[in-house]
Amino acid sequence: MKNKVDTLIINDKRIKASYLFSHRKSLVIRIISDCEIEIRAPHLIAKHSVDRFVNQKSDWIFKKCSHFKYREEGILFYLGDQYQVVRNEAKSISVEGGCISIPSDFDDEKISQWYKRQSEDIINDLYKNLIFEKVPAKISIRKQNKRWGSCNSKGNINISSKIAMCPVEVIEYVLYHELCHLVHMNHSKDFYLLLGRYCKDYRQKEKWLKEHHHQLTW
Repeated sequence: MKNKVDTLIINDKRIKASYLFSHRKSLVIRIISDCEIEIRAPHLIAKHSVDRFVNQKSDWIFKKCSHFKYREEGILFYLGDQYQVVRNEAKSISVEGGCISIPSDFDDEKISQWYKRQSEDIINDLYKNLIFEKVPAKISIRKQNKRWGSCNSKGNINISSKIAMCPVEVIEYVLYHELCHLVHMNHSKDFYLLLGRYCKDYRQKEKWLKEHHHQLTW
């Protein structure tokens, strides 16, 4: 196949796609910017195979392109609001006046640790003021990329260390969601009836997470 340039529409977002064919054995997608990708493929591959591969990766492409934009613009979420990242010579991260100040020598791991500490404090404060019919064995804050929370049969609840990026009311929803799993270890009708008793507008909170999940990263 010949090299070409095309436009993909993913979740109403226009993305420029450059197709490069060569003597390689695998298909690879490279993110160039928030609205451009590069697709490298074997020159003998069938067009429908490339199209199927790109279609299967559409959610991943959209997420990575959105992430690229936020990293390039230096924007981070905290408690549901967007803050401009400012690098300085301070020794710790601070949030003030629409900016989140980060020491110039802090890497992603240190930023991750800061968010984890914030998440621990927020969850602890929220849980102290919640009233629920069952008590969890333990609530832990962990690095979870695919889940905002989880609850196992032993009554242990895990909450994502990124939860501090969400609005307080959404964090409260996630906590109630996992607490409800102490009663119903499924997503049955009874589970949602119970969740609705404690968080009447839970669907709006779920919608917020779905609409912003690709932005809630660093």
